[in-house]
Amino acid sequence: MKIILTYNRVNNLLKKTYKGALVRRFIIVLVLFLFSLSIAAQDTFSSGINNASAYSFSGSRGDQEQLKINAYIWGEVKSPGLYLVPDNTDILTLIALAGGPSDDARLQDIRIVRSFGDREETISIDLESYLNSGDKEYNITLKPGDTVIVRGTFYRKFKDFVKFMSELGIILSVYITILKL
Repeated sequence: MKIILTYNRVNNLLKKTYKGALVRRFIIVLVLFLFSLSIAAQDTFSSGINNASAYSFSGSRGDQEQLKINAYIWGEVKSPGLYLVPDNTDILTLIALAGGPSDDARLQDIRIVRSFGDREETISIDLESYLNSGDKEYNITLKPGDTVIVRGTFYRKFKDFVKFMSELGIILSVYITILKL
């Protein structure tokens, strides 16, 4: 009788452990699935623009022929990405085309990365001074292939860090809960 009771206890324990392992596996798979969905849901930008030439011809407007260039904008704007803009476009216009600066944009330190064959040049611009003074020196004209980087404030970096830590805390708490099952 003692052997049968022990066997029943071991059998019940194995069933509980097996069910617990299944629950743990299900939760882990669910968390991984949700994580992969969040990554897949991020916007990806693809463009059908032909990069064979630095300029594109878009026809004429009245008496003037219009050439267009590729310009990139990254960072703290509403819609970063690749834009096909007229060849006389300045930085302020490109930022406006990208939906304007975000609330966390640092307009005192906008960078332009400009390529000259095999070398690159980085230009820093204080666009806030242009907005305050109207001096055209601060609002330069873009060249083909320019990349404009609108940097964020320290507060933005701090917000991103806090968001990352809270998401990490959620993942760790789910993991600890799974281990306790």
